[in-house]
Formats: sequence, structure tokens, C-alpha cells
Amino acid sequence: MNFLNNMTIKVRLIFLVSVASILMVIIGAMGLNGMTSLETSMKSVYADRLIPTGQLSKIIGYMRDNRTQLFTALQHDSNNEFSTMHNHQVTMHTDIVTANIGKISTLWDAYMATYLTPEEEILAKEFGDTRKAFVKEGLIPARDALLKGQYRESNIILLQKVNTLFVPANASAEKLLQLQLDVAEQLQSEAEANYNTTFTVYLVLMIGGIGLLTVLAIMTITGISGAVRDLEEASNGLAAGDLNARSSYKGKDELGRVAAAFNMMGEKFHNVIQDLSGATSQLASAAEETSAITDQTSQGITRQQAETEQVATAMNEMNATVHEVAQNAALAAESARQADEASNRGKHLGSRYFAKVCFGHPSPSKQQNFTRPFMPTAPRPSCVRCVITSSRLYTTPSVTLRRHKAAAASSPSFARALNYEYTDGVDYRG
Repeated sequence: MNFLNNMTIKVRLIFLVSVASILMVIIGAMGLNGMTSLETSMKSVYADRLIPTGQLSKIIGYMRDNRTQLFTALQHDSNNEFSTMHNHQVTMHTDIVTANIGKISTLWDAYMATYLTPEEEILAKEFGDTRKAFVKEGLIPARDALLKGQYRESNIILLQKVNTLFVPANASAEKLLQLQLDVAEQLQSEAEANYNTTFTVYLVLMIGGIGLLTVLAIMTITGISGAVRDLEEASNGLAAGDLNARSSYKGKDELGRVAAAFNMMGEKFHNVIQDLSGATSQLASAAEETSAITDQTSQGITRQQAETEQVATAMNEMNATVHEVAQNAALAAESARQADEASNRGKHLGSRYFAKVCFGHPSPSKQQNFTRPFMPTAPRPSCVRCVITSSRLYTTPSVTLRRHKAAAASSPSFARALNYEYTDGVDYRG
């Protein structure tokens, strides 16, 4: 696993910036060190080699000039045919020699104040000794002889001392000069080697740093993009209906926490869908039961409709029967009226006859009616059937009555429709 996945994205960025900063500081420090070393080398070459080389070059030049001045001063000898060609005094040459000796001493003191290597110290001591002999045993005696006009003695000193002592002194100076050049070349080689080393290390650090930063950046980008891709695939799977889609990213960074939250959400979503599936199954079962109940209800409604049609048929027949009963009742009423009239006439005639026989009264209108106390009249029935029955004129067909009774026995609603409960409280259904 990418070890950067155990870091938060913030820590990763800080780590990358820190590594880049450290590399920049190292490279910058090496650059500054190289520049400082180069500056030190340049100062050393200039102060310890270039200036001493110039000093030695001048010293050698002044030494050679002193010898030349002595040779030129010998031309002022009056015995020399060329003496008339010099239009100046011999002191001009001797003064130059004296001045050159002073300049050489000054330059030598400055040279000895610079940094000297052990080998250089040996050569410097050697040059100091040979120069001292060259000056004291050669230059000063020859100069003094010239000032005294002793040209022959001066020439002998020049030939025997000055030339003889000049050679070792000049050789020591040349060795010192060559040493300066050799040391300068060595310093230049060291500086070049130091530069090459610094450049190599700088290049290695730069390439290594860039490579390290590149690797870390790739690891960071790969870790982040991989986590995002994993979350995207899991999200697309969940969106497509795969309730088992989960993120496999297990990092400890922010994306790891997002992946964990996504997996928890997916798990809860899966449980909710399962609960909904169970509820849907129960609802489907309830719907099937409801459908069955609906079918039963539909069948009951169908039966009720059939019974209603039977009731309607019975009601139609009942209406016909009632109409027939009404007609019979009218006939019975008329017959009852006629019977009543006949009865009244009979009673009237009987009364007249009874009064005439018993009391001798011929007119019943003037006599008290004795039939009512002895023959009380029954209360008038309140239903048509009773009226018809009491008058012995009930003419309803027996077939229709039996049909009504059968329908009332099979259907309570039809029985209520017939309404056999009459006002006198007597049930006349037989």
C-alpha cells in the first residue's frame, strides 16, 4: 500500500513542500558554499599568489636593473672613449641602484607578510640570504667605488661579485616565482576539482530531488486519484442498483473517511431497501387478500343484486295483488253496504213486526231499538283482508298468497316489504 495513504492530504502536501524546501536549502547551501569556496580561492590566488608573483617579478626586475645600472655607470670612466656620450652624472645611476635596493627591501617585506607554504618559506629564506650577499658584497661596494670614481675597482667588483652573486639570488627569486605559478596552478586545479565536485553533487541532488519530488507527487496523485476512482466506481454501482457496491479504499486520510462514510451509507441503504422489500411483499400479500375479499364482495353483490331482482319481481307481483285486492275490497265494500242496507231493512221490518205483535206499536221509528243491547256490534276491522274475510268476500288467489309467504320466508327484506304487522297487532299470514 502507498504509505502516503496513511497521511492526510494536508500532511502529504506539507511533506512535499518540506522535502522541496529542504532540497532547495541543501542545493542553495551547496551553491553558496561553492561560491564562498570559489571566492576564497580567488582571494587566495590573488592575495597569496598573484600579488607575490608581481612582487617577485618586480624584485627580479629591480635586481637586473641594478646590475644594468652598474654596467652603464662604468661608461662614465674618462678613460672610456664613449664617456662623452653621457650627458649626465654617474650619480644618476648610483641613485637608481640605491632606490632599487630600497624598493626591493619594501617589496620583500610585503611578500614575507603574505601566506607562505612550507616549501615557500624555505625558498624565501634561501632568496633572502642570497640577496643579502648580493647587495652587501656586490651592489653596495660597486656603487661606492663608482661614487669615488674608482671605475676599475668597480668593474672588478661587478665582474667578480655582482655577476657571481646575482646568479644564485636571481635563481632563488625565479624559484619563488615558479612556486607561485605552481601553487596558483594547484589552487586553480583544486578550485576546478571543487567546482566539478560541487557541480556533480549539485546535479545529483537536483536530479535526485526532482526525482524524489516526482515520485512523491506521483504517489500522492495516484493515491488521491485511485481513491476518487474507487469512490466513483462504488457510487456508480450503487446508483445502478448494486446494493452490495462498496469502496475498497482503506486509507487514513480524508478520502478514507469519506469511503468509510460511503460504505456505512451503502449498508444502511441496503438495510432500508431490504425492509422496503419485506414491506412490499407483505403489501402484495395484503393486496392479494384484498383482491380475494373483493371477489367475495363482488360475488355477494351479485347475489344481492339477484335477490334485489327477486324482490323487485315480488313487489311487482305484490302491486298486482294489491290492485286486485283493492278491486275486491271495493266490491266487498259495495256488497257490505248493500248487506247493511238489507239488514237495516230487515231489522226495521222485524222491529215493526215485533212491536206490533208485542206492544201493539206499528211504527218502529217511534219505538226504542232493542236490538243493540242484546246484539252488540263488533269493532270494525282495520285491514282490507279482515274486511274482506269478515264480509266473506275474500277473493285473493291462493297461489299468489302462497308465493308471497314463500318469498317472505326466504327473504326478511321481502317480509318487511309485505308489512304484515297491521295496526290491530294481529299477524294474518296464516
